[in-house]
Amino acid sequence: MPGVRRGTCEDVPAVQRVAHRAWHAAHDDIVGAATVDAFLQRYYTPSRLDDAVTDADRVFRVAMVDGDVVAFAEAGPAEADRTWSLARCYVDPEYWREGIGTALLDAIESGVRDRGGRRLRLVVMADNDDAVEFYESRGFRRVDDHYDEFLDVEGYVYAKSL
Repeated sequence: MPGVRRGTCEDVPAVQRVAHRAWHAAHDDIVGAATVDAFLQRYYTPSRLDDAVTDADRVFRVAMVDGDVVAFAEAGPAEADRTWSLARCYVDPEYWREGIGTALLDAIESGVRDRGGRRLRLVVMADNDDAVEFYESRGFRRVDDHYDEFLDVEGYVYAKSL
């Protein structure tokens, strides 16, 4: 099993690498490589990721294999009813289906519970069958539909009680 730990600013370049590989593998066929590149350039800058890993109100975890970051996830408070939002959860495609996503999500859920969170929600692209299958297998249930204007894609909102 991978080692999972809190992310640091030193992890940012590896997180960017994993994000690039995972986003292109999962989303190129859905929204196109150019849209994925634009998204990554907008939301995966070093400063945004530095802010995410240093924000004490957020849970940011990385998964390691042989000393290398191969996955990452981030969650933060979303609503007054102790609901948290899973903002990011990505595994390098080389490590898909090896239990790394499950270990990472377990660590995020534990961190959210430790901070008083009682519900976790997320948005997934409707056509991302692998992600839909993964989250449903982890106990998430579809609770709403979502449209992402930046990506111009339909999605689903999933939630799980912790």
